[in-house]
Amino acid sequence: FPVTILCFDRWDGFINEVLVFNRYLSPDDRQTVEGYLAWKWGCQSNLNVPHHYVASSPATLSSPSVVTSSLLIRFDASTYPGSGVWSNTGSLGSANNASIETGSAIKNIEGNGILFDGLTKWTFPNPGSMSRYSLSAWFKRTTSTVATGQTAIVTESYPGGAQVNATLNFGVGGVTSTIGTAYYSGNTWSPNASYAVTRLNEWIHVTGVYNGSFLLMYSNGILVGSNSAATTPGAAGAVWRIGADWSGNNPMFGELGQILVYNRDLTAFEVATNFAATRS
Repeated sequence: FPVTILCFDRWDGFINEVLVFNRYLSPDDRQTVEGYLAWKWGCQSNLNVPHHYVASSPATLSSPSVVTSSLLIRFDASTYPGSGVWSNTGSLGSANNASIETGSAIKNIEGNGILFDGLTKWTFPNPGSMSRYSLSAWFKRTTSTVATGQTAIVTESYPGGAQVNATLNFGVGGVTSTIGTAYYSGNTWSPNASYAVTRLNEWIHVTGVYNGSFLLMYSNGILVGSNSAATTPGAAGAVWRIGADWSGNNPMFGELGQILVYNRDLTAFEVATNFAATRS
């Protein structure tokens, strides 16, 4: 049966948050919710021993980590030394390190992002053909200019003909404030799943997933777009690019904090887990 839990300010009587569940909460679940509400709204002093969360909130006892199953490529700006190759810490290892193709690699003041100034772009060896995939990135739009044309955050290069490539692209269809996931085959765009990015200087976590039937687009762990697609991406032998389009043109403007490439489709829960694990 539904269970409603309220958290209110005992002094002024205002209700701060209401949670409604469509199932019975076990004693452990109930204490987790109580701990969450109490610490979030400053009521933790009302929790009495032997409550589980008298001393600390549930959040401090849970540390999600990045999903590693089928994670082929992982680039983190926070660990980039500031020069040389961008080390891949995914399962393919150093054989798939990224190298600067043009421009220079400069980190932002906070040290958690690499700057892309319309000149800088990177390449890394193709991780192999993928019948399904997930591409994820932390991205910050720093200027109203995206690129001189449609660009990509991370993309498989397109060698031409009937080859198919996977991409997490920025400026979909000439709309410069849009991020999407799509693929390009035989000079034709597939249906894409996309959403608009309207704010500058704000980090967002974006993930594009292809599950064999649909392209799915997530922002900050939440599904924001989908579209049916039936073609299998994955062009073996072609390099991948970061910060430019599939032909190596139109380097982008902005900052990147992380790139993840999986050769399978992540579940919605896994996308949300990656967001929670890296949002700090």
